[in-house]
Amino acid sequence: MSCERVEELIKRLALGFVTLFLSGFLVLYYSIRKLICASTDLCSPGPWPRTSDISSIDMFVMIFVVSVVFFSVLWYFSSSGTEKSDRK
Repeated sequence: MSCERVEELIKRLALGFVTLFLSGFLVLYYSIRKLICASTDLCSPGPWPRTSDISSIDMFVMIFVVSVVFFSVLWYFSSSGTEKSDRK
């Protein structure tokens, strides 16, 4: 097996592990969120200009997931593009 194929395999495995981590994180987060919403009143919206207390946490989770996916894809494509151009 050539070094290029091994490097490509390692990159794909790393991207797969990031996907697996994010999937597990989201499943765990939403199960905890569902438990919190069922047992407390944090999910119910308050007075008019105020949103629910848990919506700010949802925003942080969304920013975290999108940034991890963005940086993972950016790392994958930036590292695969530079190596092939350097070897030719």
